[in-house]
Amino acid sequence: MRIVIGISGASGAIYGVRLLEVLAAHSDVETHLVVSRSARLTIPAETDRSIADVESLADHLHHYNDIGAPIASGSFRADAMIVAPCSMKTASAIAHSYADNLIVRAADVMLKERRPVVLMARETPLHAGHLRVLAEAAQLGAVIAPPMPAFYQRPATIGELVDHSVGRVLDLLGIEAGLVRRWAGLTSPEPEVPLAAAPATGLAAWAVSRYGADGVRATCLALQDEHGVDVVALLALWWALSHGRATGAALDDWVAGARQHGHDVVAPLRQARRAIPAGPLHDQVAAAELAAELEQLERLGATAPPPPDHAGPPETLVDAAMRLLVEHGDRDHAATLLRTLADDA
Repeated sequence: MRIVIGISGASGAIYGVRLLEVLAAHSDVETHLVVSRSARLTIPAETDRSIADVESLADHLHHYNDIGAPIASGSFRADAMIVAPCSMKTASAIAHSYADNLIVRAADVMLKERRPVVLMARETPLHAGHLRVLAEAAQLGAVIAPPMPAFYQRPATIGELVDHSVGRVLDLLGIEAGLVRRWAGLTSPEPEVPLAAAPATGLAAWAVSRYGADGVRATCLALQDEHGVDVVALLALWWALSHGRATGAALDDWVAGARQHGHDVVAPLRQARRAIPAGPLHDQVAAAELAAELEQLERLGATAPPPPDHAGPPETLVDAAMRLLVEHGDRDHAATLLRTLADDA
């Protein structure tokens, strides 16, 4: 399947980036990317990706002004096109066939060939001109799909909100990306996210109690999804610092062991849970993920380093987590989230 991805300059570059990340994992999908001039400004401004990083996610890259590119012709057999995000300027040009760049030209030939074109329109509020443009694009055959996530899945992070919108757009093309928690009716609610409630003792009991406090779960998941923080290792580190356990090499090695277990055991289970639609199998994988996290917490409690003989200046949760756990993303943002946890302690 060949899919053309256009990234325009509207705010919401993450939608185009995430689409490319997801489709890169589908060996049967060939992507053709066009990035507008304005998008080359918004991508680094709104994400942690460089332009080169984003372009490397695509199978084929086409210059914004290359009207002679293969995707500019209807004889090139692309199967669908997504503009994500789609600015009002781009939507207007598509609605009026004003093909002065490759994003608009590619969309125009897709529409004339009666192939799917999805516009993730990004603007609010909308005046009458915007509404008229979107209606005209729809009359030509485009699907208008503004990124409007549902909230029945109880999103806890920006990543979950983005994934829902991206997954629903891919639904329109018949691609199951495992990003959408399907509505199963009010009588079949999703099981609680792991660590929300479970029998535990010692460190594990402390971690479960702390995780269930107001705002802690959402902050931990934001640190996990946006900064690569292992939540179990974070809770263990938090417990150790708040209980006067050893600092230095002993603490570092202990936390490293927690991270290794998370990488080898918990992360694959989490990935599988997110990819499986709601149902019995999803529930079984979620239970396995919870059991793996609790087992690790119990093991960490049994192997925790003792209090130091000569206590030096205590390291703060923010400093220790920034040093040991934060892998990527805006470090100032990560530190702000960690301070929120420390302030709630």
